[in-house]
Amino acid sequence: MEHSHTGDGTGFKRDMNRLGQDVDTLKQDARSVGHSAMDAARSGVAEMEHEAKNALEATKQQLHGAKDAALQASDSLKHVVSRHPMASVGIAAGVGLLIGIVLFRPRS
Repeated sequence: MEHSHTGDGTGFKRDMNRLGQDVDTLKQDARSVGHSAMDAARSGVAEMEHEAKNALEATKQQLHGAKDAALQASDSLKHVVSRHPMASVGIAAGVGLLIGIVLFRPRS
């Protein structure tokens, strides 16, 4: 800042006036930066919220599809067991025996 010296102090008053204006400009700039930062944060939060809702909806749809597939498999298994009860019991016993051998074999 340039200093202009006058005998009556008008240069000092002018310098102080400019300094006050510069401080006011700095305050406005700081407010503007603050508002911009808040707007960016709000936008980011809104975008994250939107993405979370989309992910939740996709997960619900996948869960619903898995539930439907499990129900269909259960119904199909019930149908096969009701048509072939003796074979189903034999297969279940064989699977149980294999699981028992694998789980309870002696460890060396």
